[in-house]
Amino acid sequence: MGPRRGPTKGICIWRETMSATVKDDRIVLRQSWLNQLGMCPERARQDMLGLSKSTESTNTMIGSAVHSGIEYCLQSVIDNGTPETLPDTIEAGRKYWQDGQAEIVRWNHKEDKANLIIENNLTVWWNEVRPELRPLAVEYSFELPLVPDHSPQIWLKGTIDLIQESPLPIIDWKNPGRKPNDAWEKKRWSVQAAAYTWAVASLADEGLGEALLFEFVQMVNG
Repeated sequence: MGPRRGPTKGICIWRETMSATVKDDRIVLRQSWLNQLGMCPERARQDMLGLSKSTESTNTMIGSAVHSGIEYCLQSVIDNGTPETLPDTIEAGRKYWQDGQAEIVRWNHKEDKANLIIENNLTVWWNEVRPELRPLAVEYSFELPLVPDHSPQIWLKGTIDLIQESPLPIIDWKNPGRKPNDAWEKKRWSVQAAAYTWAVASLADEGLGEALLFEFVQMVNG
């Protein structure tokens, strides 16, 4: 199962975060930018126009490292039917962290603390979350028409952390620095949940096509 891609010809007119891409006949928006628009319209406007500068922090690098370890473990399930071991899963996360340290501008954690968070989050994920998962695809990229009857068309793109066998939910991994807000309103009106379930329901020709539930799995310092 691979990503669905449109024509490659196009000109990216905004900055590296890829808030949007303008092609010959369409504007392609990123799901993450729509999510940001819902939280802070002014920041989304600045990102769209290239007026703000995004810098890597230890917070985002820790989250990416945990994602990397999870992807490494689950890809083995998809390819071979068995997960990577816990030590190898942790090692994959740590390697991502080590390789990305040069990109970090904002250090909110000491290095030993960051490594401990990566280890703790991957350990609790491997022991408590992984056994119940039935992965079909990890880091699944999509690019689909959202408003096709408009000129130019409006398309939406994004990357889904985990698609599972039906009827198990789509999952997105979160690594917040503190306990997340559990208000039902935030879950109900989640842009990310709406975008990802819509995308999967739109992909009948990719062997999907059934609307699924959506879950955030929060890992807070193990």
